[in-house]
Amino acid sequence: MNRRVLRLWLLALLLAPSTSTAATEGLIGDYQFNQTLAPVVGSLPAMTEIGPADGMFIVDEIHGITRTAFEFPQHNGLQITPTTGLDGTEPYTIILEVRLADLSGYRRLVDFKNGQSDTGLYLLGGALIFYNKSASGGRVCPDTWVQMAITRDANKNVIGYIDGNAYFGFTDTTDLAMISDSTLRFFRDNECAAGACSEASAGAVARVLIYDTAFLQSTLRQIAGVLCGDANRDGSIKASDALLTLKTAVGAACCQVESCDVGAPGGISASDSLAILKASVGQEVELVCPSQAIAP
Repeated sequence: MNRRVLRLWLLALLLAPSTSTAATEGLIGDYQFNQTLAPVVGSLPAMTEIGPADGMFIVDEIHGITRTAFEFPQHNGLQITPTTGLDGTEPYTIILEVRLADLSGYRRLVDFKNGQSDTGLYLLGGALIFYNKSASGGRVCPDTWVQMAITRDANKNVIGYIDGNAYFGFTDTTDLAMISDSTLRFFRDNECAAGACSEASAGAVARVLIYDTAFLQSTLRQIAGVLCGDANRDGSIKASDALLTLKTAVGAACCQVESCDVGAPGGISASDSLAILKASVGQEVELVCPSQAIAP
């Protein structure tokens, strides 16, 4: 079995609801957007659209696999209500597989307060942040499929992840990450009476996974299934990955640090590109991508 086939097989195994223990424990909603907003697994209800326009189902190549997704215009989003099983102090994990077109400024990901608060999970210039409780961290590339997650445990510890790597953490003493009004909203910003309300981007979502347990970083890394050195996320390491990494190093392109920063920590550089090129032609080289543990 070649490396690409093995990689795709492992990714399918991790994400398939019926086969992966890590991906099914506590699963209460698995939304795959295959011409429906209803979950394929779980007790949560179908999502509904919110906003002034209409989204649409699309087909896109996501990490080397042709899949369905739901595309939404700016200021539109999706919501789940009621969020039975997640209300109050219950722990949760929310995983989003998404691409956003515009990463300038704040761009809303998750709204826990039914549009009545400016707080929540955002990207800020492409970095993950919980406004107004955490510093920002990591980086997401525009128009690039990426997996982001947020967890909240029974002790109110909240952690944010990009592709299985933790980038912020805080103790939610004021319950800003606790779901209110039994409603969970995605991508559309809060209503204008609650604060700045234009912080949203057009984009698409391919999967939303919701659990009634707070996963550890090790489990989220497994679910993300990132192959270190696979810059374009197509399931294998090739010379084109080295070229994308080099372009990123000189500011001419963008790839995720979780797969492109393969050497010493400190950012993507030409040496990362060289290491990936060596790996693509079968030379013995150690690729070590970022691993960050955050203790709230």
